Amino acid sequence: AAAVLDDARKRHPRDAEVWLAVGELALFRGETVAARAALATVLDIDSGHADAWFARGSMETERENVRAGRAALAAALAARPAFPRALAERGTLETLAGDFPAARNFYEQALAAAPDDYVALTGRGILRLKTGDSRGALADFLRAGVIEPRFGRAWLYSAAAFHQLGETRRARQALDQAAQLDPRDPLPHVLLALMAADALDLGAAADAARAAQERMPFLKSLNQVLNNQKGSANVGSALAAFGMEDWARHYATAAYSPWWAGSHLFLADRQAGGYNKNSELFKGFITDPTVFGASPRRSSLVPAPGHHGRIDLFVEQADWKQDALIGTANGMATTPLPLAYFVSGDLSAGHSRLTADASDGANLTLGLGLRPDHALGIFAFGTDTRIRGRLRGTTLPDDPLAIDDSRLDLGANIKLDADNQLWFKGGMGRQSALVGGTIVAAPFGLIPLDRFLSRAEQSDVQFRHAFALANGIGVSWGYEDSKQEKPAYLDVQATPAIKLAIAEVTDLRSRDAYLVARAPLAERLQGELGVFAQRASAGQVAVTRVNGVGAPTSQPRSFDETHWRGGLRWQFAPQSALAAVGQKWRRPAAVGSLAPIDTLGIAVNDRLTTNGGLYSRGRIQVDHEATATTFVHGFVDRESIVNLTSPATAVVPDLQLTQLENLRNRRDAFSAQPELEEAPQFLEGRVRSFGAAVNHRLTRDHTVALRYRRAQARQTGARDGLAIPYLSRDYLRLVSHWSLPQRWLVGTTATWRGERFRDEANADRLKAGWALGVTAYWESADKRWIAQALLDNLRANRNASDDRATKLILRASYLF
Repeated sequence: AAAVLDDARKRHPRDAEVWLAVGELALFRGETVAARAALATVLDIDSGHADAWFARGSMETERENVRAGRAALAAALAARPAFPRALAERGTLETLAGDFPAARNFYEQALAAAPDDYVALTGRGILRLKTGDSRGALADFLRAGVIEPRFGRAWLYSAAAFHQLGETRRARQALDQAAQLDPRDPLPHVLLALMAADALDLGAAADAARAAQERMPFLKSLNQVLNNQKGSANVGSALAAFGMEDWARHYATAAYSPWWAGSHLFLADRQAGGYNKNSELFKGFITDPTVFGASPRRSSLVPAPGHHGRIDLFVEQADWKQDALIGTANGMATTPLPLAYFVSGDLSAGHSRLTADASDGANLTLGLGLRPDHALGIFAFGTDTRIRGRLRGTTLPDDPLAIDDSRLDLGANIKLDADNQLWFKGGMGRQSALVGGTIVAAPFGLIPLDRFLSRAEQSDVQFRHAFALANGIGVSWGYEDSKQEKPAYLDVQATPAIKLAIAEVTDLRSRDAYLVARAPLAERLQGELGVFAQRASAGQVAVTRVNGVGAPTSQPRSFDETHWRGGLRWQFAPQSALAAVGQKWRRPAAVGSLAPIDTLGIAVNDRLTTNGGLYSRGRIQVDHEATATTFVHGFVDRESIVNLTSPATAVVPDLQLTQLENLRNRRDAFSAQPELEEAPQFLEGRVRSFGAAVNHRLTRDHTVALRYRRAQARQTGARDGLAIPYLSRDYLRLVSHWSLPQRWLVGTTATWRGERFRDEANADRLKAGWALGVTAYWESADKRWIAQALLDNLRANRNASDDRATKLILRASYLF
């Protein structure tokens, strides 16, 4: 066809039909730029060419560029009012946009004019699929397939209908047919990966993910693939589920799109620190707030209405033993408009196995997603936690403890186009801890503790705009304003005649504006450059009063800075890349950000910084898919950290938002594990490190992964030369995973950590040693019952792990 058309263009350079055929061939090949150019030539020759407007409308429909698609299809219908295929395509566009009444109207018109119009039948089937009528949808898809067996869209969506009806074999056959009809389309392989992961056939899921990744340059849109709270539609998900974290991260980075929720939600699991994790979660939930409605049991492949529930019994035992009962309900309705909800409640009780400390707690988490229009998504999140306990240690011999934690966030997403979107977010949170009773304080002995109260209050307002320009250039800009205040009060009756009152208030306000651009610089070379204007003001006021007498002291600080981030990424093979980045960043007062947290897929290291801290880095990283079964990762890194506070200079830690992750389906098996046992708390330091990792598939159902990191991590400033807490010189982790028959998953780990310290004074030493672990996961064929057991820290030296005791986790779940 290409040869014939090349000859025809030479013979007839101004023939509209020739250029229309050129455009349609480019569309079939997935060559969007060439297709746009050819169709523009047709319309330049004949501005009223209905078929050219229809072809352009079909292209925009597949990419879900709703406004452009509506305009093109309206022009096609204006040029030819009785145009059944244009009516059908307009109905399909409205179906994808969520305007179901308008879609039905267009399908009725199209089928009244041409009852055998396969585009209209397929579109009506998609509409029925999205409103929960799987059987009616399948009937439409099969009829369309009989009329036009080569229409790939009908085969693609019929697979979702078959899967929802439990006919997995026929669903796979339909996807195989769709893949044959459009060999460059990654979507059939994405759906095959989702189906295989549903069946716990992780080997088949990994194979399908690799096939999808090869075709990602020809992707039209992933928005109609069902997303869930974990971003499982991401091509990296199948690899991560099988323990191949580095491979999965590389795939997710290569296919990253700021306009697709699946990118953010999947990458959230790849982040070790809370700030980065919350940033990706907020972006994912705001981009697609209907993810709350996804079934925790089985993927429906495309969004569909339904209501789901889950009950978990959970036991965890290490240095602290905890039992919990967790209930979750979520779902989605599509009429009168798409509305998703999520509600989860936890009841727990625990006690220390090292002391007599004990507590119980309750947590409520709510999520709401609303899409009143295709162009508008609304997100709401709220959580409330209450913990009551008793402290029975050497310093606090018998003191009641009350911890209260609450949070509310609202967000919105406006789609000006598929690759031109706005995000807005505002939130506030409060956390408080109150202790009373008695305290052992030298030289007074046991004295009354009237109160020790610490609070952390945080609020933020954030905005981001991300859009695509010609030639693959992506631009993001935005503004964020956040603040945090942390007061602490201690009141004791030191002697009958002496009343001691200590108060400290630490506050931080940050205002950040940024502009980031990512662009192809050559055929295989990509560059990124970002500028961040950051202004921060921090203060600490402390006062000690004896019998009401005392004067406050203050330490105000302010920063007005411009920081740059940038890098280059060279793709030296189809699935291999070499990247070099430089980053400088002052951490804001917020718990997360809408701004980019990475440079070319390499995220800033938020685990080494506290709020207001300054972070600098230079990193070179290589990711190489050596064979179909082996992936290699390596890096050289240099980091510098200057924090504003440390445990020695601040009584109250930064407010952390950990409950946002409760909105997700709970992680069950083979989840990513951070290198550091805890986030280090220190004032300033430098880290020089290098490392390598290998992910390898020994067989279709057995994988191994190895990661090694060597670091020189030293504090600077007042504690110059001391080690940075929790960062050992050597770290080695060996992981092996099996996907077994009868829906079993089994994994083993062996982790070596060199000598390290818990504290910045290097007084609390952890010895070098091994920690071994094993995990087993099973689910029933109907996916209603789940059981999981995890043992970690086995055979470790008692003083070689942050937890002295063996860690045991048991979970039993019922889904309905």
